[in-house]
Amino acid sequence: MELLKEKSIYIINKNDREYPNQLIKALGNKAPPILYCCGNIALANINTVAIIGSRNIDAETEKYAANLAKKAVYEGYAVCSGGAKGTDRASEKAAIESGGYCISFLADLMIQKISRPEIYTAVKNGKMLLLSAVEPDKYFHVSNAMLRNKYIYAMSQCAFVIAAAYNKGGTWAGAAENIKSRLSNTYIWDNPKYSGNRPLIAKGGIGIDSLEKFSVAELVSAEIKSYPEQLSLFDLN
Repeated sequence: MELLKEKSIYIINKNDREYPNQLIKALGNKAPPILYCCGNIALANINTVAIIGSRNIDAETEKYAANLAKKAVYEGYAVCSGGAKGTDRASEKAAIESGGYCISFLADLMIQKISRPEIYTAVKNGKMLLLSAVEPDKYFHVSNAMLRNKYIYAMSQCAFVIAAAYNKGGTWAGAAENIKSRLSNTYIWDNPKYSGNRPLIAKGGIGIDSLEKFSVAELVSAEIKSYPEQLSLFDLN
């Protein structure tokens, strides 16, 4: 506890008013009983959208994720992601640099990540909240990462998957599960560059392309028809 206090990490539980209401609403008894937190806890209960994707992305994809984050911020949403390199960091960085906020839901080593200068500055300035359901000194484990992915979807009003490999990796598994469970609407960048993107659309994700063609608020509130075949933005009620 002394080490946590030294790193400005604190604990909340489901009985605390600061605990994310959206997690309880989406997961009920399956919401994590406690959360380790660092940063502006007020961000735990504001409207967020998830931006998710692979670690290994090219410059075009990084730009797309960043521009999507800026669009979300412009419409009044915070960005929720997983703190990993690639898509996550690109979207979190863009959200903060455009004057918005982000929640980074971690699966490992919060105690180390808070020491990164850019993270420390964002947390200190009230722009970022770090959350984790695992002890802050725990190393990466696949099962923790899979649960973390579920929590990101549950925290968010809708989710955007930017880059996924086909039938492997955490991005694919998390998106496929959310399409099935529908914790939040799942939108997939309709880009064949990434082998998992169009198969996720075929599973029931909603394909998006140009950022100019949609409003984030409209996608958050859209009611999605349940079809096994490919969907598009024209299948929204």
